[in-house]
Amino acid sequence: MSPTTPPASIRAGLRWIAPLIAIAGVALYDWMSWCAFPGIAWNEVRLAPTFALRHGWTFYAPLGGGPLSTWIYGPVVAILNLPATWAHSAAGALQIAGAINLLLLAGPLAIIFFSAPELRRHGWAGPTLAFALGGLLLPYLSTTYLMCDHAATALGVLSCWCLCRSAAPSPAQTALAATLCVGAFWTKQIEAFLVPAEAAFLLSIGARGACARFLAWVTLLGGITLAFAIAAFGADNLWLNLVSIPSRLPWGAVSGKIALALPDLATSFTTFLLPWALLLVLRFRGTVPAADTTAGRFLRCATFAALATLPAGCMALCKIGGAPNSLHAGPYLYPALLLAWLAPRPPELTRALIAVGLALALHTPEFASLPSRPVTQHLVVAEQLARARPGQLWFPLNPLVTVYADGKLYHVEDGLVTRFLAGYGVRERDFRRDLPAQLSAVVYPIEMRDRFSMQLLPEFNATTDFGQWSLHQKKPIH
Repeated sequence: MSPTTPPASIRAGLRWIAPLIAIAGVALYDWMSWCAFPGIAWNEVRLAPTFALRHGWTFYAPLGGGPLSTWIYGPVVAILNLPATWAHSAAGALQIAGAINLLLLAGPLAIIFFSAPELRRHGWAGPTLAFALGGLLLPYLSTTYLMCDHAATALGVLSCWCLCRSAAPSPAQTALAATLCVGAFWTKQIEAFLVPAEAAFLLSIGARGACARFLAWVTLLGGITLAFAIAAFGADNLWLNLVSIPSRLPWGAVSGKIALALPDLATSFTTFLLPWALLLVLRFRGTVPAADTTAGRFLRCATFAALATLPAGCMALCKIGGAPNSLHAGPYLYPALLLAWLAPRPPELTRALIAVGLALALHTPEFASLPSRPVTQHLVVAEQLARARPGQLWFPLNPLVTVYADGKLYHVEDGLVTRFLAGYGVRERDFRRDLPAQLSAVVYPIEMRDRFSMQLLPEFNATTDFGQWSLHQKKPIH
């Protein structure tokens, strides 16, 4: 050891500076995201199908049936969020769902990085840094919004990881990978393209036997789960909600979508552009991990998965209502890229601090705007309103309020909009059947200006503001 070289204990301590800063940053980011989660009406809309599943209400509504929701995806997310139905209030349910959402995002990162042999051989600082950086690379739309994509890509990336642990995946690894893959496409339809991506990866590494076993398991498990789904929900209802409605939704204006994305360039950049850019840099510099390493296999498999889901993701993005969450490059590539960067050796302190600083800088707007305490007061007020007028209020964007107050699930506005956009009109008697029997007011968050349901209830044309809510009622007859 030269006179200028610090002792081993000091060098070991220095390795922990960047990981600890990153962990503190991601902990703050996740806490603030969890606080914001209950205040976003979208999350309540997305959680309603879970309550339908729990209580035996219509999950995949047929034509002429209801209550209508926006659920045109597989049932996995609704099943995963069932613990939220144990809560005693809408606010509590959303807080549990917010925690589940963060777990779906962080869980795969923890499993991958803390089990990667190339990281663990350097101690715990490397896996910790990779885990924290992976969390900081998640855009706020992921951490604050409940979306099917989170569970779909969580299962998908873990499926890829199972196939990459060894050069010749064992029968148990291929069976587990197939199970996770089937779960992924029963979460969101886009993930069906993960099957050919993983099969192509196995063939590319010469694992033909594993490829055959994987496809056999996918076929078997896919058939079994399809049979269960048909028995539970009905073949016609599944086809209508998972195939017909999504295919009939009109295309959106691409230029308009780009214009909407411009104010949030950071999210668009981290969701889609950055992972591809980092992959190109890695390949241009010739620092791609060797093909016979776990990191090299994982990067190849993740690239195949990202490419395979890209065409369908772009189509989903271009549909009306589509958003960047349909582009799954980030969830697949970020874990593989971080492993590829950190696998050869622990990064120098300066480089690690620069990486952490840039990752934290991506969230400067969120650190400035996200709340530090759970946003639930508006739900407390809403439940007071609903309990004071039982069976009389309809919250088109906040269905959980009346689930707790009335013990019923009414129409969710986004479900009505989806049916209309897909060309399936809703007859008035079908519409009225799944509203409160003694409807006296329609209640919206006061900041919501696009109130589609008021076109269906034109007689409710007198507006009164109450706290964070706008009540649309009938004008009294004098």
